[in-house]
Amino acid sequence: MAISESLVDGIIAAFHAGAGAAGAAAAAAVLARRLPGTTETEIAALAAMSPPGPLFAGSPLVIKASYVQISPCDERCVAGQVAIGPPAEGPFMQISGELFTLRRRRF
Repeated sequence: MAISESLVDGIIAAFHAGAGAAGAAAAAAVLARRLPGTTETEIAALAAMSPPGPLFAGSPLVIKASYVQISPCDERCVAGQVAIGPPAEGPFMQISGELFTLRRRRF
């Protein structure tokens, strides 16, 4: 369960807007201590990235003094399925899925 939780959180987080310059710098300051060989500048650039047309506003990162948590609002996810299968090419497993938005309809 913990692995699937991390996997789903990470995927949903990818659809969020970036952390912004201040949030990215704060996340980088915390994460750089745990990622030797990676600079704060490199981490901040990744944390600030935003996909074109993000589905969710705001950052998926909760930044504390000693840790960074991914909190992608997955409580808004009603249902989902993750399929992990053998690789089509190369040594890495393949992950596939679909994302749907739901809205309430009044009858």
